[in-house]
Amino acid sequence: MLTNKLPGVVVSTASQYEGEYGTPKTVESIVKLEQYLVVFYDELGNKHVDVVIRVGDTFVGSPFGEEWAGKLRPLLPWIDREVSRRVLSKEKGIPPEAVPAQDAVNVTGSRIVAGTQKLVEEAKKR
Repeated sequence: MLTNKLPGVVVSTASQYEGEYGTPKTVESIVKLEQYLVVFYDELGNKHVDVVIRVGDTFVGSPFGEEWAGKLRPLLPWIDREVSRRVLSKEKGIPPEAVPAQDAVNVTGSRIVAGTQKLVEEAKKR
């Protein structure tokens, strides 16, 4: 099923988890994956920037990974706050409710773009 959210924008409301429901605007779980930004040159010498994921001793990627990596954008603020809070609590070994749900300074919107740019710069140095 498709729903028009904005004129010209079609968003799928179908899910591979049909019949499973939860409280709206909540995060069920988070699993840490190792991701790598890979800058490489193909057999013709063309430069590419892609994202690959390490699963155990295997590296996997999407055939659309390069396009996907180029379209990374900041999360919606409510998702960013909840994911940041939960990840921070796991890393620090403290309960999520002890981590503030809101930053003292608005950092949403610059972290992903700045972080991705930093990874690109670091990859260039190698």
